Amino acid sequence: MIAKKKYARIAGMNLLILLGLLCIFEIVLRFFGLNYGSCPLNRDPTLHHVHPKNYSYLSYDIQGEFGGFNVIFDSYGRRVSQHESKEDRPEFWFFGDSYTVACQVSWQDSYVGRLENLLDGKFRTVNYGVSGYSPMMYYTLLKQELQNNQPDIVFIQLCENDPSDEEDFEQKARFNDQDEPLFIDGGQTSQIMQLARHSYLAKAIRRAQLTVDYKIRARRRDRLRSAWKGVNHTIGDDQSVFSSDSRFVKSIGQISTLLDSLNIEHYFFFIPPKETVRNGTWDASVLSTKFNELAFKNEIPFIDLDDAFKSEAQARPLFFEEDFHCNRAGHKVLATELAKKIRQ
Repeated sequence: MIAKKKYARIAGMNLLILLGLLCIFEIVLRFFGLNYGSCPLNRDPTLHHVHPKNYSYLSYDIQGEFGGFNVIFDSYGRRVSQHESKEDRPEFWFFGDSYTVACQVSWQDSYVGRLENLLDGKFRTVNYGVSGYSPMMYYTLLKQELQNNQPDIVFIQLCENDPSDEEDFEQKARFNDQDEPLFIDGGQTSQIMQLARHSYLAKAIRRAQLTVDYKIRARRRDRLRSAWKGVNHTIGDDQSVFSSDSRFVKSIGQISTLLDSLNIEHYFFFIPPKETVRNGTWDASVLSTKFNELAFKNEIPFIDLDDAFKSEAQARPLFFEEDFHCNRAGHKVLATELAKKIRQ
């Protein structure tokens, strides 16, 4: 009996020491501001997933291509500047996926942040970008936001993943009699996960785990990268991608019809595929080119980025080497082309 009490006391003391050490590590990480994160997402019963509200983190990349800046989400889960102005100004809204939320670059280097500066701060740029979104989500989110406010212009960013993502999300969505999405059920994020996101220590451990996993999988990753670089992202023989029956095309039409009904100026723009830009393998079947043709044919307002990316890519890379997103130079091209349209 005495031995059991002794072992229990020792175990209790060890547990207290461990908890004390964890608290010290947490305090040290907070003192140095080492709040590591990587564009986190919460599950959502209406929009499938969203970025956390009132949340910030220190960006890092396990491949070492970017990081070292703060990413901040406001009370609506929108990415904002560290020095967000509350001044009442005309608003431009931006809808898109990870290219638009742009967690790979600092706010001032993102195309949304750059654009506000290019326009001398006369307009407020509102970033509704969410990683992994597609046009179906943009439509659902737009309907929500337009109940409370109306912008001067809406920009909708598209990319090569959208057609396939639309097919996946269509299976999880519910539609009304007019075939308009009502919600895309993604479930709920657990309370444990939400609490862990506020622990600097938990995020540091997660970063270490991802880094180790990245190094272990290096050989397989190199093989996949070699195969990926040989792919030119085109429509190929699959003409259904841009057929009137595809969910992608339906969502584009629903967004445009909604904004037209409210007399809100809007523009779609399709970011050219990374490997097409890098390899210079442009032809009529490239996804961005096919979308531009579709938009022109159906009188959908759009901004053609193909020529700008084709020209600028000859001088410098517009995408990260490993990561598939636009780098600072790519965002600069995006901001410049959108600013041209606004100034017309």
